[in-house]
Amino acid sequence: MCVPQSLSYALLAGLPPIYGLYSSTFTILVYAIFGTSQTLAIGPVALVSLLTKGTIDGELPEDAPESEVIELAITLAFLVGCLQVLFGFIGLGGVTSFLSHDVLIGFTSGSAVIIAFSQMKYVFGISIGRHHYPWETIADVFSNLDKTDGNELAVSISCLCLLIGMKVWRKRNPLPKSEKDKKDEATWKKVVRQICSMSALVVVAIYTPMSAILKTQGVRLNIVGKQPEGIPSPTSPTFSKISTSVTISALVIAIIGFLESFAVARSTEPKDAAAKGM
Repeated sequence: MCVPQSLSYALLAGLPPIYGLYSSTFTILVYAIFGTSQTLAIGPVALVSLLTKGTIDGELPEDAPESEVIELAITLAFLVGCLQVLFGFIGLGGVTSFLSHDVLIGFTSGSAVIIAFSQMKYVFGISIGRHHYPWETIADVFSNLDKTDGNELAVSISCLCLLIGMKVWRKRNPLPKSEKDKKDEATWKKVVRQICSMSALVVVAIYTPMSAILKTQGVRLNIVGKQPEGIPSPTSPTFSKISTSVTISALVIAIIGFLESFAVARSTEPKDAAAKGM
């Protein structure tokens, strides 16, 4: 799942897709050594990717060279990292004890809505301009519905139907509670439940080869395409790109990134561990 997610998050941030893989690989290795949470998933996330794109859009013109976009993104990531290390030294993590469950649920739900709106153009397969607010994106999408790409829409809807269908089936067929019911349950139900528990991975496994087959049959689809091989040499941030607005954006991203990570970790934490923490 890391591969398609990372590619899509890089596109969300306005960067070449390969940078999503770079960001995913090293963060996992570093957190395996220094991390403390057993449930936190580390790597690019959608909301931080959107905030990164917002910063890039605000600092650079729409026709800016790709190299400048990458330089600004690297510099922004460096600032965010420095700020989060500073947060750790001053013990800012203690503020999480004041965050209620309702606040975390509201934060994650609001993030999901914003992300969903930002993906509408891909669902309909249309090109729209830059926008800072979700309602502007929605208005632009609806004004361009006559340019909808039928192939993109069909793939998007079928993916969503498969995802939702598997989640609904799993919800209506929960794991039996008693040991006797577990033993008596049909084998096919156990297999289907296991498959439905990996719904996102199943969709990726089905539609990746399907998109390749459709392309060979002449069906027009927007795909990521071939990516560069290997790992580029490390480069230092471009300090000349650090400005007041970039620093403020880095501060916002550092705080939002921390809150999102904390919310996800708490939502996936085992109930007995959460109870002990409280």
